[in-house]
Amino acid sequence: MFPRRRVEPLVKALAVRLYHQGLSLRRVCEVLGELGDGWRFSYEALRRWYLKAGMLLPRGRRRRRAIALDETVVKVVGAKNWLWSAVDAYSEEPLASYLSPQRSFVHTTLFLERVLERCENKPLVYTDNGPWYPWALELYGLRHRREASGRRNTVERWFNAIKARTKRFYNNFPFHSTLESVARWIDPFTALHSMGRGLS
Repeated sequence: MFPRRRVEPLVKALAVRLYHQGLSLRRVCEVLGELGDGWRFSYEALRRWYLKAGMLLPRGRRRRRAIALDETVVKVVGAKNWLWSAVDAYSEEPLASYLSPQRSFVHTTLFLERVLERCENKPLVYTDNGPWYPWALELYGLRHRREASGRRNTVERWFNAIKARTKRFYNNFPFHSTLESVARWIDPFTALHSMGRGLS
């Protein structure tokens, strides 16, 4: 993933992991740069390395017993948007994410298309009481169960992991961010989170 150039691949991997764990781009560069010339790099270089980690995101299909769906607010340059996520309700593997400027039946169906790309079958789906779910799930022939807790908590725990990281920039993706750039950020976060849990 990291071709050997001026900076060693091991240094790049360490930098990416430190940023994933919560240090800012600036702080990672400062800390590792203190170790010597071969450990110095720019914020932009680290940002590119981090985005490359999205290549580690699993793409294959598996048979799944049940999945949990939910959505949460994320702010992009101060504007409210919605992050939809699906998590395997048994393995807790994050399966798919989707960003939209609003919640609707249309956005639900677009999200479900991504979710089903990770499923060999049509699993049971756990959701909350969101009115945008039932018609979309019926359209795809998916069995549906509403839950306030239980297996649906797997997706809540996933959102907690994301928010624990984004609180470092006050839960607001900063200036110059777009829905597309935030989506590109979420892919490597998901891949590295899964690797840390032994899910990749």
